[in-house]
Order: sequence, then structure tokens, then C-alpha cells
Amino acid sequence: MIGIFYGSSVGNTRFVAEKLAQLLPDSQLNPVEQATQPDIEKYDFLILGTSTWGWVICKMILRLL
Repeated sequence: MIGIFYGSSVGNTRFVAEKLAQLLPDSQLNPVEQATQPDIEKYDFLILGTSTWGWVICKMILRLL
């Protein structure tokens, strides 16, 4: 199973994550604000999407890594 985790400031990353979830039949969409370490451990593959600001990724994604 594929876990798609995303952090989106203005909605663009969420839009891309939703499109990926539509294209990948064995995937689940997860907003990173609600995710915990055990949530990511249940997947065989991960896709992480994040917004950037000044070349820095979203702190919510860093919290999970």
C-alpha cells in the first residue's frame, strides 16, 4: 500500500496529492497535520509532498522524518 502524506500552505500541494491518489489505486491520502510516526510505518511505500518557502520545507513534514 502507498501512503501519500502532504503538507500544504495554500492548497497547491494538496491538489497534487489528491491527483496522485486518484492515479494510484492502492494509495491513501493523509494530511501531515494529523499524521503520526505509526501512521507512516503501516505503508510499503511513501510519497511525501510539501510546500516550500525560501527553500525550506514545511515543518510538519520534518516532524515525521
